[in-house]
Amino acid sequence: HWDIIANPALLSPLDLATAEAPTRWSDFWDGYPQARARFLSAIEARPDARALVLTGDLHSWWAFEGRTSVLERPAYAEFVAGSLASRPPRAGLFGRDLEQRNPQLRYARLQDAGFGIAELTPNSARIGFHRVDGVVPDAPAETFKTFELDRASMRMVT
Repeated sequence: HWDIIANPALLSPLDLATAEAPTRWSDFWDGYPQARARFLSAIEARPDARALVLTGDLHSWWAFEGRTSVLERPAYAEFVAGSLASRPPRAGLFGRDLEQRNPQLRYARLQDAGFGIAELTPNSARIGFHRVDGVVPDAPAETFKTFELDRASMRMVT
C-alpha cells in the first residue's frame, strides 16, 4: 500500500537563501530540477501511489509534505532523520524565516543526535523521531516528535 523510497539526499525543494548566502545547495535534488521533475511525474502518473520518502545525510530533522501542480493532495511525504554520530548543522545556518520561505516544510530541528522509526499500516504511517543522549552503547533514547500520516490524504498530523 505504500511506496517506500530510501533516499540519500533531500528530495523536497528547500529555499536556503539568507542575506549572507543567497544560494541553493546542489547536494540536494534542488541541484537537479529536471531529474526531480521526472521522478515526481512518475509518482503523479499513478493515482494510487503513496510515496513515503525516508531521507538521511542532513544530520538534522525535517518533515515535508511534497506538493506538485498536478495532484490536489500532497504527492509524497518526506521525513529526514538526524544522525547518530555526526554533529548537526549550526543553528543559524538556514536563517530565521525558513518556514516562511518553504511552505512545504512541516518541521525542522537542527539539534540532537538520534534516529527515526516508521510504523506502517495499510491506511496510515507513524513516524517517530528519537534523540539519544550520547554516542555510547545503551544510551537512553526519547521520542521528541511524532507524525501521523493519513494514506488517503497524504497529510501529516503532529
